[in-house]
Amino acid sequence: MRRAPWVPRSFVIALVAAGLVTACDGPPDRPSHLEPLRVVLPGEVAPGTSTRIQAILDQVATLSDVSEQVQWTSSNPSVLSIDAAVATGHTPGEVTVTGRFEGAQFGPAPVMVLPPGTFRVRGRVLTGSTSTAPVTAARVELPAVGLVTTTDNQGRFALYGVPASAAITAVKNGYSLTTMPVQLANHDQQLSMIIRPALQGTYTLTMAPGSCSNGPPLPANLLQRTYTVALTQSGSNLTLAQGSLPGANMTVVLFAGAFAPPQERWNFNLAIGERLPDGNAVTFNGSAFIRLSDFAGEFSGRIALNNPDADDALARCEASGFTFALRP
Repeated sequence: MRRAPWVPRSFVIALVAAGLVTACDGPPDRPSHLEPLRVVLPGEVAPGTSTRIQAILDQVATLSDVSEQVQWTSSNPSVLSIDAAVATGHTPGEVTVTGRFEGAQFGPAPVMVLPPGTFRVRGRVLTGSTSTAPVTAARVELPAVGLVTTTDNQGRFALYGVPASAAITAVKNGYSLTTMPVQLANHDQQLSMIIRPALQGTYTLTMAPGSCSNGPPLPANLLQRTYTVALTQSGSNLTLAQGSLPGANMTVVLFAGAFAPPQERWNFNLAIGERLPDGNAVTFNGSAFIRLSDFAGEFSGRIALNNPDADDALARCEASGFTFALRP
């Protein structure tokens, strides 16, 4: 059902302005009793249009229009400005309006600036295995009409000017794109948009030196390694694809990753070995993480150079702060 043509909605704030007069020391030209100030604000204003705000002082037998005597304030004049009791909409959004009159303050009261026939949509972008972890700085947009915003540190967002029938998208670097169709009839729609981390594919894995302890030290050339890895994703978990790290010179005991929503990063556990041309093997056994923002992080654990015929390592490194990065 299509919405009827837009008509500015308004509401009334009826405030008993006790600050205006008291029973004991009210101004001599007014009755010594409480006098209500009635304020009529528009609920919506269209961009590029203006409407008058009314403030009526009710003195029992006399109604006085004091609209232009009130000091009006908009929380965001770039969205809605107020001059001499005239409110003018500029860009889609939402503000709160307050006013002061003879020491009394009323509000804040909400006013939305929306194109005719459109709506406000609010919601959250979430992730995690239980879809409860907020995603900060996700991009939420309505490409069809050019609306875009980003989520706050609680994953919250608001879009203003959404048509009655729309498809809203949410995405962030390192996550898959999510699209949610909506049908709107009011401004109360609350969305929960779930986006999933995405890392499946083939990457170049690079590990570069950090700090080493508990030698005997490894040769420097063994601390810089580059491998090709193919990752298979199932929900928020990663494993090496069949045939990844190919070749008779590679041994994979463990290579698994899991997504950690609070830190927005992938955490890995790995135990891999590489047979060197001289018959020895270099092994990496430990944990690593990469950030979603750049797919780079750190490896910590044990790196060892082993001779298959020897009982003890030829050299070892208790590694920390090693670069661990994936590149497409």
